[in-house]
Amino acid sequence: MNTTMNEVYVILSTYNGERFLSEQLESILAQQSVSIRLYIRDDGSSDGTRAILASFAQSHAHIDVEYGDNIGVINSFFALLRKVPPDAEFVAFADQDDIWLPDKLIRAVDRLKDASKPVMYCSCYKAVDENGDFLWQSLPPEKEISFKNAIVQNITTGCTVVMNGSLLTALKIHQVNTKNLIMHDWWVYLVAVCFGQVIYDREPSMLYRQHGGNVVGAKNGFALWLGRIKRFFLYRKKNSRIAQAREFLERYKSDLSTEDSYLISAFLAYRQAGLLKRIRYAIEMPLYMQKKSDNLILKLQLILNSVH
Repeated sequence: MNTTMNEVYVILSTYNGERFLSEQLESILAQQSVSIRLYIRDDGSSDGTRAILASFAQSHAHIDVEYGDNIGVINSFFALLRKVPPDAEFVAFADQDDIWLPDKLIRAVDRLKDASKPVMYCSCYKAVDENGDFLWQSLPPEKEISFKNAIVQNITTGCTVVMNGSLLTALKIHQVNTKNLIMHDWWVYLVAVCFGQVIYDREPSMLYRQHGGNVVGAKNGFALWLGRIKRFFLYRKKNSRIAQAREFLERYKSDLSTEDSYLISAFLAYRQAGLLKRIRYAIEMPLYMQKKSDNLILKLQLILNSVH
């Protein structure tokens, strides 16, 4: 009987994460029924993070650590992706401050291992506070997962993402200008849903820690609505959905179906249209957000020419 375990490359970018890092690393190393190769890139930490990484690397031969300059989380993850061997079967994203459930990776592998097309696995999570106490559980998307959604919304939580080798290949085909990306996991979602499949596991695979130092944290209740108001009225991201969609079209245009090429081209073209055409596009557009309220906000943004 073949007892060889599937090998998963886990990539983790760290930055001043000394407070929770050891617990996260222990949970990764405790994964059941898979073989782990852990690639870590420290993005210029100034606290005790590098000492923690050095200690773990010294004790575990399958941990590879690179100590780099601060280039930001998106660039750091792409640097890690470039290091992953092209023949890797499975690649998982990790954050520095969460806790993985012991069966997180094997559940993903079981869903990915028979796929030949690009496939991304992601899951729900249990949000916990700084002490690891339960706060709430995330919910799966309400509507269909599709390219029509991915152009304007990211439904993935990056630290739950596991991809197969075919998706890794699709990501490495083109050199991406990361300055145009909102987040690395959104880019992976776009590629997966456009050229393959996204599997969304309703069962939580990890404890997603909420604290003041999160780069991107989850929100619930009043904080969720406050965040939406800020995004619409006050906050303009350096990288927008427009820039990201344009980057995707430029990189993958020759590979897109006629329908997908039209979807993303029409979304980009509305910026040059007059008010009446923008109103018509907003009313008839095939793109959608998962929640009705967010969909209405998107339509209003399209009309006001203020999508970000």
